[in-house]
Amino acid sequence: MSSKLSQASVSQAFSAFKTFLGIQPAVAASEFGFEKLEKKDYPLLAEQWCESAELIEYESLNAFLESDSASKTTQESLEEFVLNFKSEEFVSNSVASAVEHNQIRCTLSHLDAPAICDTSFHSSVVNLLKFDYSGGHFFVFQYVSSYDAVYFPEFKLFLLTGHGSKVLFFTELVKAFFAQLKASDVDKPKRFGGVLTAHGRPSHTFYDCLPAMFHLHRKKLLKKIPFFVQLEGYDYVQLPAVFSEITPERSATLKPAEFSKRMAAEGSFYFHVGLLFKQRLHLKLVNAFDKHVVKAALHQPFDAVKFKGIDDTLLIWFGVTSQKRSWIEQVDACAAFVNHLATEYSDVALVVDGWTNPHSPRALDIEESASDRKLIKQIKSKLSKTIPVYSVIGETPFTKLQVAKRVAFFIANQMTGSMLVSRFCERPGITHMSQAFFKDSAAQSVNKHAVAYPIEKVKDAVEDLDKRMDQVSYSIAVPDFVEFADGVFKKQFSSIQAYLSKQDLASSTKTAFDLLTKLEPKKDLVSDQEAAYWRSTGDDPIFMVCSTLLPLIKPDTYDFNVALDFKSLAPKKKGRVFSKVYIDYGQGYSEQQALVVELKEGVGSAQFTVGGNVMGVRFDPTDCEAVFRIDRLQIVRC
Repeated sequence: MSSKLSQASVSQAFSAFKTFLGIQPAVAASEFGFEKLEKKDYPLLAEQWCESAELIEYESLNAFLESDSASKTTQESLEEFVLNFKSEEFVSNSVASAVEHNQIRCTLSHLDAPAICDTSFHSSVVNLLKFDYSGGHFFVFQYVSSYDAVYFPEFKLFLLTGHGSKVLFFTELVKAFFAQLKASDVDKPKRFGGVLTAHGRPSHTFYDCLPAMFHLHRKKLLKKIPFFVQLEGYDYVQLPAVFSEITPERSATLKPAEFSKRMAAEGSFYFHVGLLFKQRLHLKLVNAFDKHVVKAALHQPFDAVKFKGIDDTLLIWFGVTSQKRSWIEQVDACAAFVNHLATEYSDVALVVDGWTNPHSPRALDIEESASDRKLIKQIKSKLSKTIPVYSVIGETPFTKLQVAKRVAFFIANQMTGSMLVSRFCERPGITHMSQAFFKDSAAQSVNKHAVAYPIEKVKDAVEDLDKRMDQVSYSIAVPDFVEFADGVFKKQFSSIQAYLSKQDLASSTKTAFDLLTKLEPKKDLVSDQEAAYWRSTGDDPIFMVCSTLLPLIKPDTYDFNVALDFKSLAPKKKGRVFSKVYIDYGQGYSEQQALVVELKEGVGSAQFTVGGNVMGVRFDPTDCEAVFRIDRLQIVRC
């Protein structure tokens, strides 16, 4: 601490801090005498104070429950609160309460009245909520999720329930304490200003924060929230582009200081929205959210100039990193595998992925993107000159999603590196990770159609063994990887009939066309509540195939493959269900020439012949009212 501070000043500050926490009677302001404390002293004070037994005695719920520091009724009440606290319902219930009452009302069974929060503090990375009840306060710390820690000073109970650390959160408490000393409107009731969301890491934004926003979307709360804030460097998406209920006028990206000024000017408090992602609890929510986000991304304009010709390629996505936990041989492995594929498939192209930028990139983002781009030069130097190379390094997530949807096969690390292409876009591919971080990263990530590289063939870097497990680099022998990847590619890719056949190499004509992303609803179709599903409102629902695909469907014989997941069927519909395909050669659609496909348990296939220039393709998914998801829709040259 500053040499200017006497021990007496520090003691006086500690005494006043305990008053702020509600565990000591008020001290007159004239007695403070610690005006010389500087902001740089706050972390040191926090570190010292959070180790004080006067403030924290219990850091686990079990230790508190086994103590005699509170009555059994109180202990059971706090146990119930903490269990409910760690759920998405705490998020939606808190926001609903704030919207309705301009305060968050939290019921604890040992209290005669709800604890009330109408005060929040925010300095740089943590949002701090202060709840008042008869006889005391408790504090909720919001860093990644809405419930990363809770502190009950009355019971000396501090529980770290999510991300962050005790010192980080106590530093925020100290900052809030000094901010309150200087505030002139401490006791003035605040109004609910809105919500804060997102995080400085894309993984936390897409695993924890935005799925919680999607939960509020499902609860129909987004329309009722006054304002939405993302901090600069945290805005990986523009919220109005993801959630139609949020208008541009009701959202902003702000610097932390600007956000604090906004709260002061409004006389408001804000609630940070986020979940603590757990696969067993949130996978269903996240899967529905993923569909929602991909749909939103595909509705945005695509930069056809920057990615010219990309739709005419067999696109391989390879993720690189020049930061922590990097694959040491990544450059050589990328070039070797793509060169190998190019000997069999003439239209192979490579897209290199790396650092993801927010819409308001920080100096760090610019620096790391530039560092990753250097790896592209190294890859190109080892790659056949005939192979086109694209880059999504330094792009925002929506641009990456638009490209990832065009990918045939990917290779990326098991965590953030594979998130957009594997989790969101569900492309087939291979993930890799260090031995040190393999198990934990698998639990923290979702890879829907990926095969993990055998962990026993991975060697962690000896010089990194003393590092945190998520920062360990690793080695994978290039020949072993290419052999493994070739086998996975042929097995995964051929299973969806989406690679080039030998006889088509000369013309580079694709043998398979995936229609899933090429459909436009035309009649009797509405999106169901879950973005992945459609609801047909009649017995003649119609999709049209996008016109950009039509010139590629040349005269030949094709198989038509369809798989629908029916959530419900019309009550009167029993037995046989049919899909139909119509082709327009310039004379319109003819019922007599329709291809009729019977669906057995939602799956069907049939063969048809294209006899001329295709002017239009129409797809009728079902002949009855139904709620369904399209899992597969392809035409494949025989």
